[in-house]
Amino acid sequence: MTGKAPLVVVGDALLDRDLSGHADRLAPDAPVPVVADCVERVRPGGAALAAYLAARDGRDVTLVTGLGDDPAGRELRRLLEPWLTLVPLPMTGALPEKTRVLAQGRPVVRLDRGTGRVREATHEARAVLGAAPAVLVSDYGRGAADALRDVLGRRRPVVWDPHPRGGPPVPGTRLVTPARSEAHGFAVARDRDAGPGPGAGDRSRDTGARAAHGTPDGERSGNELWDVAHEACALVRHWRVAAVTVTLGARGALLSYGEHPLLVPAPDDHHGDPCGAGDRFAATAAGLLADGALVGEAVEGAVAAATAFVGAGGAGGLDVPTAGRRGAGGTARRGAGTTAGASGRVGGASGQGGGASGQHEGASGRTGGVSGRVGVSGRDEGAFGGAGGVSGRGEDASGDVGGVSGRVGGVSGTVDGAPGPAASRSAGGATTPDGVSRGAAEAARAPSADGGRDPDAPPAQDDPLDLVAHVRATGGTVVAAGGCFDLLHAGHVGLLQAARRIGDCLVVCVNSDASVRRRKGEGRPVNPLADRVRVLRALACVDAVAVFDEDTPERLLAELRPDVWVKGGDYAGAELPEAALLEEWGGQAVLLPYLDGRSSTAMMARAAEVAR
Repeated sequence: MTGKAPLVVVGDALLDRDLSGHADRLAPDAPVPVVADCVERVRPGGAALAAYLAARDGRDVTLVTGLGDDPAGRELRRLLEPWLTLVPLPMTGALPEKTRVLAQGRPVVRLDRGTGRVREATHEARAVLGAAPAVLVSDYGRGAADALRDVLGRRRPVVWDPHPRGGPPVPGTRLVTPARSEAHGFAVARDRDAGPGPGAGDRSRDTGARAAHGTPDGERSGNELWDVAHEACALVRHWRVAAVTVTLGARGALLSYGEHPLLVPAPDDHHGDPCGAGDRFAATAAGLLADGALVGEAVEGAVAAATAFVGAGGAGGLDVPTAGRRGAGGTARRGAGTTAGASGRVGGASGQGGGASGQHEGASGRTGGVSGRVGVSGRDEGAFGGAGGVSGRGEDASGDVGGVSGRVGGVSGTVDGAPGPAASRSAGGATTPDGVSRGAAEAARAPSADGGRDPDAPPAQDDPLDLVAHVRATGGTVVAAGGCFDLLHAGHVGLLQAARRIGDCLVVCVNSDASVRRRKGEGRPVNPLADRVRVLRALACVDAVAVFDEDTPERLLAELRPDVWVKGGDYAGAELPEAALLEEWGGQAVLLPYLDGRSSTAMMARAAEVAR
């Protein structure tokens, strides 16, 4: 017994192949690379990958999926049967296959074949679902979820990973996990297809918010977090589900219950193969929810696991042996390459990041983040990797495939197999030894070659308004966070580091001494304003500090007009008074996970106890 709850996965299985070789010349008859000495690796794909990863975590897994007796179907059975229980559904054609051709580890092209779809449900599948303690729907738009929708409506899934060609999640699903491009597509389709009805009020409210922002329905505003937050909120209401988390690639994931969103940053910035990261995310989240975790805890664990998965090579780094892996009681044992999962508050997350080669222990889903802003496109947005060329779900190849083919046809005509450029870094580009990006103002403090200040550098951090104006003029994202910061502790530092990684500069809004005293009472602050400001300015993640004397920072925020306003996750369930203000200029208020048990008040109480 592993102590982990069993999981039933319902969805559309695929067979994935990688043909990996090297390319150092172009074909004589066309400007395409010649990929030579290819080595073939075969693995489960789609819902089969999600189920396989859950089994690799040491979980008892049953996969309900379309599966026939064609060659691809037989090969997939051979890969899966040692690990999990298969409940096949009849299909109308051959199992879909996805073949990637890679040169120097970079995708060149993908070849798809097989158009099989699930024909109908079976009595066995209905019985398995009816008795399932927890269900993950991994929908790849090939009929499995649709065939069993009536049963899923009664046995509500804990996680539904949707697909643009599939049906909507059943009402009551605990967590829906679209990638960024999928969430946008679902929101646009919702607006296009909506007519008069029960949801008209919600749609009117969404349209009003977009009008205030100056963004027509169906178009993006330029503030990605604003777009994601509003689309996720709208989908929660439209689908009538408990929560939606939108995966944002290297930026992590945004979780919405229909109100103030929680942004869970990725703990590391990997530029590995993102293929399969969306399945890793969904499998981890479903497993943690099945084990009794809260939704927010499951999302944190899933972000950490997906990030480690990409860092270990993604689906392309999987080793799928096919013998001797059934442990006592039929539960699959952990194989080599299991990754220790999210540390911290997420109970039972250890081991959830399994399935890739190498060990990646202790990835924290709490205080991580991604250096700078990361531009993502297509289905790569579920990838948690920031680079790479195939979508995180292994379907509909998109994003940057230029690592090989994009470099073909240059002056020399050679194929450069080196990794492509990393996601854009924050202004200034300097980094600390621990990898935290410094902001534009930090870089501005470095002298130029003649000993003076670089005239093109952004202003120093002692003028927050000038810094904000410079970052905004260069098209950057301004992030602000606020608080007393009386006794700086690990919770503060983690929050500020994660906030800085959202955008291109971080301005910290600090209560004055009088403001702290009104809020906290006599005897506070312990540290005077000058000391608090000096300590904050010493943090590499802080670009500027601004002080306000009021009880709340609304006046200061109206001057700064940040794109993103950040609060710690301990505000969850409470109203954020600044949220409505930020809507006036198209800004977005978000929550970030906060380390439990850290507070200045608690530190003072412990110190007083010791003094006695």
